[in-house]
Amino acid sequence: SGLVGRTWLSATEQIEKGSNRSTERWKSFAASVLPSPILAALVPGTLATKCTVAAALAAVQCAYSVVQAEGTVARATDAVAIKSRSAAVCDTYANQGARSGAILPYTSALSALCAAATAAIVELPISGFVSTLMGGGAGAATA
Repeated sequence: SGLVGRTWLSATEQIEKGSNRSTERWKSFAASVLPSPILAALVPGTLATKCTVAAALAAVQCAYSVVQAEGTVARATDAVAIKSRSAAVCDTYANQGARSGAILPYTSALSALCAAATAAIVELPISGFVSTLMGGGAGAATA
């Protein structure tokens, strides 16, 4: 509950944060676009030379941006792979739990059979039946 108060922003703070974010985006855009033409303007020579320098510097900036983007994509791919491995481990444990749970109906039926057999032994006059089978006759059951 303590984190809620620290992360909540009022409407004024939200607008200010959005405005700062927009300003930072424009500054970042200007910082990435303007160096090529400015440096090309400082190079001595004809307009064609300056345009060539500007194009070359812009190509370098583009390559740098692509390298940064590829690095970010590589980190994201690695994070997804880690999460996929974690999901696979969770799935393995879930399957193992399902296998362990699959034996429960068998053990429940077996315990019911044991309970029924115990009740039958306690309640039914089995001793008389066994002595009759063994040749003791009916008198052994009453003794």
